Amino acid sequence: MTDKKEQPNVVKTKSGLEIKIQKVNLDERCEINDKLAGMQEGKPYFSLWIWLLRKVTKLSDNEINELSMDEITEVSIAIFESLNKKKITK
Repeated sequence: MTDKKEQPNVVKTKSGLEIKIQKVNLDERCEINDKLAGMQEGKPYFSLWIWLLRKVTKLSDNEINELSMDEITEVSIAIFESLNKKKITK
């Protein structure tokens, strides 16, 4: 049985940037993983990072646009990792 702790509402990057994220249901998690898996097939990934930020944060386009490419990538990877952490079992 998995631990019923809720998904964290904030992800923190290695550089210390913190972004609040919305809860994601299983269908949304599948959609996110399917889209990001497409990166391995050579699809452009910058627009996928932006899509992910729009999907799971409440950041406005202006707020996202203020982030550097490195920050966008780092936050998106932190979100992706947060959504796919190994579930704790009892």
